[in-house]
Amino acid sequence: MQYPKFLNKGDTIGVTAPSDGVSDAIKQWSLDHAILNLQNLGYKVIETEHVRYSREGKKL
Repeated sequence: MQYPKFLNKGDTIGVTAPSDGVSDAIKQWSLDHAILNLQNLGYKVIETEHVRYSREGKKL
């Protein structure tokens, strides 16, 4: 069995929205704070372009 390497400070974590992006202000606040926590732990964070879009294609 192969195991992936552990993440190290400075590594990049990608945030995607495979079904639908964040849909309201509270969820955006939670996402922002989750990203901030990861950055404070020393990781780089990138988002795909649709993470902050709803099903209707409107940016929130």
